[in-house]
Amino acid sequence: MKYLIFLLLFSCTTEPENIVIEQQSVPTELMGLKASEMVVLTNQYRDSLGLQPLKTSMVLYNIAVQRNNEMIANGYISHLGFTNGSNQANATYYGESISFNYNTAQDNITGFYNSQQHWQMFISPIYEYIAVACDNGYTTVLFAKW
Repeated sequence: MKYLIFLLLFSCTTEPENIVIEQQSVPTELMGLKASEMVVLTNQYRDSLGLQPLKTSMVLYNIAVQRNNEMIANGYISHLGFTNGSNQANATYYGESISFNYNTAQDNITGFYNSQQHWQMFISPIYEYIAVACDNGYTTVLFAKW
């Protein structure tokens, strides 16, 4: 009986201040030039607004790569599967922006900038972490706060 109560109490303590997640940053070489440039451009714009820069997260990067691989394998671009990504991240706040066939980091950022709904994630003060994965024309940008 005590074991059952312990599990119940443990599963109920999900307040963000009680959860400590150690985030490992993503090496530039792993993320690639285009994705790294997108992080730099995002943080430059955030800085111009007086916002804190976003840090990269290996947890988010691995999910972003999975999302790209899923879209490439299935030949579509969609937010389908988004809930699975947020479950994997186990973050308090989680957001996703995806694009297809933008050739440069600047083109990608401009495309997101021109979409109010997508751009709000890039400049939201809620998020603390970012990951960008680019492959075969697909780009997945994930945002989170733990």
